[in-house]
Amino acid sequence: MSERISQLESAIHAAACDGRIPEQTLLKLAAAAGVDLLVAQRAACRVGVWPARYVRNARQLSIQEQLALLESHVLLVGLGGLGGWLLELLARLGVGSITGVDADRFEESNLNRQLLGNAGNLGQSKARAAAARLAVVNPAIQFTSVPRFMDEALCARLL
Repeated sequence: MSERISQLESAIHAAACDGRIPEQTLLKLAAAAGVDLLVAQRAACRVGVWPARYVRNARQLSIQEQLALLESHVLLVGLGGLGGWLLELLARLGVGSITGVDADRFEESNLNRQLLGNAGNLGQSKARAAAARLAVVNPAIQFTSVPRFMDEALCARLL
């Protein structure tokens, strides 16, 4: 695997322009290397190349800090009013792995204040709706959907 990653890093470095690389190029290089997009994004950061998706983060973060985000895992409990917005921001920022826990389902009273809620997913699990949203917002993110209420045993297992 390390040989494939080394070859991927070389290919990324060669394909980069102005210190950045487009997502479509990363997708092609990742497929050729037999890895997913998140692995390719991490490889780009390791060789000092910004994945174009995150280039605006360079205003606040170093490339090493972006890599740290891509290598991070966040446990988010509650995907409703505040949790849905936090999930969106974490995914757009580039947190590489997120576990979202929420046993609730969307109802009409959620539509005016919850980012993940819409008329099309009324009655649907908030955790499953979050997975669908992240697949569109940032397909590189590894999201684990846990449609359960948090309790001590689940918390211990997930942490």
